[in-house]
Amino acid sequence: MFQEEGLLQEQQDHLHDGYRMMADAVSESLRSYLWVVQYVHKAYLDSRKDTHVVPALLLMEYAEPIDGVSILAGTGSAKNCVPLIRNGFELQLNLMYMLQQDDTYENRCLAYEFFHWMKQLKVAAKCNPSSDSGKQVRAQIKGELLDDVFDRPDRDIVAEITAIQKMVDDPRYAAVKAEYDLSKPKHWYGLWGGPRDIERLAHALKRHGHYEAMYRYWSGAAHGESALARLMERGESLGMDPIRSPKGLPMACLHACSLANEMATFLVSRYLPGLRDELAARYLSRVKPGLDYIKSVRGLEG
Repeated sequence: MFQEEGLLQEQQDHLHDGYRMMADAVSESLRSYLWVVQYVHKAYLDSRKDTHVVPALLLMEYAEPIDGVSILAGTGSAKNCVPLIRNGFELQLNLMYMLQQDDTYENRCLAYEFFHWMKQLKVAAKCNPSSDSGKQVRAQIKGELLDDVFDRPDRDIVAEITAIQKMVDDPRYAAVKAEYDLSKPKHWYGLWGGPRDIERLAHALKRHGHYEAMYRYWSGAAHGESALARLMERGESLGMDPIRSPKGLPMACLHACSLANEMATFLVSRYLPGLRDELAARYLSRVKPGLDYIKSVRGLEG
């Protein structure tokens, strides 16, 4: 049931050497991205503007799925990389839209903040058995295994709701709240006539090709719709991919590297043009050799 069962130790060592080299390539791309991020964070700190908090946090959040792929690659686990890459692509679109241009930057940062508080408010309201949403959710899950999940007698939910509502009503978000009350978009980027969903967001950022060619495929795994892809030929019969299969690992690693390298290039172009030559030198000396190795791997096509 596991990929390496039945293999000689020498064969297992050979496989792990390859996994490790692919994992190292992803890590090197991630390090290059984080090298750029440290300069962006310094610029944010020097400006002393609190609206920079959201993109600063998002830039670090963006590193997590890439790092996750590097860890999984080291074990040869390709399928579990797919949800991480999908998450990374969504974060990329959010970041690029937020950082797209100066005249919309602050409002988009505030919109992201506002939607965070609105989501917190909705969850807190469900924890209040006296609220409409609290009554509704309890009626919907009555008799289920987790029918008491929203019961939190250890917390002062009413006080929490009051505190969150105060954040939502803060004058800081006056322009955002006014627009939200008019259009009620599902996502923060839908405000002021923005994209209504992730597909339209990709199109607005000229990444519709990424969405059509890859995101739809990644979504199949995320939604539990790709089980038939486990089928594989074994001579004249059919079998199934084992657990922790490396099939598709090179492509997963290349996608993870692309997430890191694309965002590093975007940030340098947007904020740090003086680092362009140094980033290019890092790419040639540290990143490209790993990418070349991944592209040379054969027999693990997904």
